[in-house]
Amino acid sequence: MFDFLRPPSTKYKSVLDKNRFELIWKISVLLIPIFTILMIIHIIFNDKSIVTSFLAIAVASFNLVVLYLTRKYFLVSSIFISVGLGLCLLSLLVINDSALISDTLWVVMVTIFSFFMFNYRVGFLVTFIGFSAIVWDLNSTSTYIFRNDVQTMINLIYVTIVFLMVLYNITKTIANIQLEFINENNQKEVLLKEIHHRVKNNLQIISSLLKLQAEESGNPVIIDEFSKAIHRVQSMALIHDKMYNSLNISEVDLKEYISDLVKHIVFSYNDRVLIRTNLNSEVFNVQLKNMVPLSLILNECITNSVKHAFHDEKKEVYLNIDFEGEKIIFEYYDSGTADFEKNNKGFGLQLIEILVEQLEGSFERLASPKNGYRFIFQKQVFLN
Repeated sequence: MFDFLRPPSTKYKSVLDKNRFELIWKISVLLIPIFTILMIIHIIFNDKSIVTSFLAIAVASFNLVVLYLTRKYFLVSSIFISVGLGLCLLSLLVINDSALISDTLWVVMVTIFSFFMFNYRVGFLVTFIGFSAIVWDLNSTSTYIFRNDVQTMINLIYVTIVFLMVLYNITKTIANIQLEFINENNQKEVLLKEIHHRVKNNLQIISSLLKLQAEESGNPVIIDEFSKAIHRVQSMALIHDKMYNSLNISEVDLKEYISDLVKHIVFSYNDRVLIRTNLNSEVFNVQLKNMVPLSLILNECITNSVKHAFHDEKKEVYLNIDFEGEKIIFEYYDSGTADFEKNNKGFGLQLIEILVEQLEGSFERLASPKNGYRFIFQKQVFLN
């Protein structure tokens, strides 16, 4: 029904630019018939405002041609705001033959339009100029607020239509931008989950290749070293599996991850270890960039406990994470009698040192009777 209001296609990609182009097109189309009617009324009543109506028709026609040829709104919007504000000033300060209420509505419409089409600087400038002219006109002795004639009625009807159109487009634009933002976030989330899924699969392939290579060697020492490497790879694969199945793709549930990691390591060594955790409630979620090095540190500690710490005694490992001011204190120790540090020398300890340094932290051996390490991280670094 209103196909004539439908704008031509453009190269704009953003919702805001598309709606800006659509708004300036619709306003330019509606300007022509409305001001044609107003110009006829001006001629009939020999009204001086015929000049403004004629200029409005000319500008609207020019705008439509430029919009159709360029498919861009910037030039036309600049002309529209400049001429629109100029016509308001002409009507308020020079002709001074129309009702103040209609002129004021036009100023308000041009002001809102300038905010929407450009930015707050242009909007405030137009606001200052337009309302300064209104204040000046209020001080004029020949000013009247309202005039009960056909010209004023049509003028008020049209400015109301344009005003509502501008508000409608602004509201629709905000809704469309919100919808676009939600859709983009959903697409990114799906993409990131797919990436995590692929990374996890690739890490599992690497783990399988290492396992095959270890079994082929037949050497227990080589198999043991390969097993350590496999556990390190699998500890990272477990993170990506958690990210893939999580509602939050940027953080990992620390308690759930530690529990699954211990179960995985214990199962791989065909052992049974009870785990006792004491996690501060504020340290439940950890950013992915910090979770990877932390997972490798945990893997080294837990693997060492499962392989070397226990004999026939009760088998437990303890994890305690707490705050001390701006620091996060992470304690890991087990209930075994074997020397934790003695069995964690070589590459494993070097790896822990590198990973702790990567997290900008430090670590130290726990005092007896605790058999393990105390890791210290800066809260600001670790949780951001």
